[in-house]
Amino acid sequence: MKTLILIVVFIIVVTQPVMAQQVVEPKELWRIGDSEDDEGAIFGFIEDIIIDQDNNIYVAEAQQKVVLVFNAQGESIRSIGRYGEGPGEFFYINDLFFNPDSLLVVLQWMPIKLELFSKDGESAGSINLPDTLSNKANMMFRADYVGNNLVTHISSTSFPQPLIVQENSLEIINQQEELYSIYSETKIINTINNSAMEEEDYFTPYLWSVGLDDKVYIAPYRNQYQIEVFNLNGQLERVIEKDFESRRRNNQEIEFAFHVLYEAPPGYPQINVEMSDYDQDIIKFYSLINGQLWVLSSYGCYDDKPEGSMGIFDVFDQQGRFVEQISLQGEGDPVQDNYYFLNNRLYVVTEVLNSMMMGKDSYNRDEAKPMVIICYQLW
Repeated sequence: MKTLILIVVFIIVVTQPVMAQQVVEPKELWRIGDSEDDEGAIFGFIEDIIIDQDNNIYVAEAQQKVVLVFNAQGESIRSIGRYGEGPGEFFYINDLFFNPDSLLVVLQWMPIKLELFSKDGESAGSINLPDTLSNKANMMFRADYVGNNLVTHISSTSFPQPLIVQENSLEIINQQEELYSIYSETKIINTINNSAMEEEDYFTPYLWSVGLDDKVYIAPYRNQYQIEVFNLNGQLERVIEKDFESRRRNNQEIEFAFHVLYEAPPGYPQINVEMSDYDQDIIKFYSLINGQLWVLSSYGCYDDKPEGSMGIFDVFDQQGRFVEQISLQGEGDPVQDNYYFLNNRLYVVTEVLNSMMMGKDSYNRDEAKPMVIICYQLW
């Protein structure tokens, strides 16, 4: 006897008139990493930030190969892990998250390794991935838990001459080690004639997050204002859309985008990319503790903003309905910096883009500044 399961997907299309932006100015609580503060930490490169139930902050310091821990007041507590290939060690830190048992998970992207630590910094083993996943991935960029299921952003690269084949996917692994694919794609690059690849085809949907509702949110398309919402079994539940005209870039912006996204470091072959005249529609999005979804579009990121604005965000409620636009005021640049909305706080990590550009010929070393973490209270 076969059972027919009907999955109803709700598509929420937003067609809202232009409305006034609400201005929100969060209160700065503290900052660390400022070179003028002799007692502050000096950061090399911050890859990720998370917090625990006590609002302690865990900072993935990729250059120092450690996790730095600070309390809710920004005071240093301890460091976790060290450089190496043994237990409790790693060559690089890509991502941080907590497992269902509240153990800290440190992800090393390649070779794939997920090390476990207690909150006191003691090594607590590692996560063993099922063969179904290990056999299809040699890189893992990000991961997180949705309930007891592990969500992984994986990739593999092979070199069947004269081609380069890249496969990317977002997979959910349940407790029975079954694999559910939310998204998958394959890119094929011909290295002989180095024919140009369209920027739209080169796009990989790296924008995804796990919401407090135990749903997985992903923006899978470059030039569609669309966020898909999946449950913990990898089933599509709803789609959030908004009427949106892609933002046209000028020549200077196109050149800048090429250097940031596609310029190869010295000594590496340069892939020929045919740049688009348009920005991607959704630059970043964030799931907040109050259930709202804040979306930073290309217009909210790049266009003229009120003086002192950290970006203009489209705000959606828990049902995916557009509510308002918010201009967030404070020290923060949506192009240069990374934002982390954690509990009722916003953590801004400055100078991320400049630090990422260090290994490229177009990098301007005269503009180098130290990385700083700025903590704001939202409400």
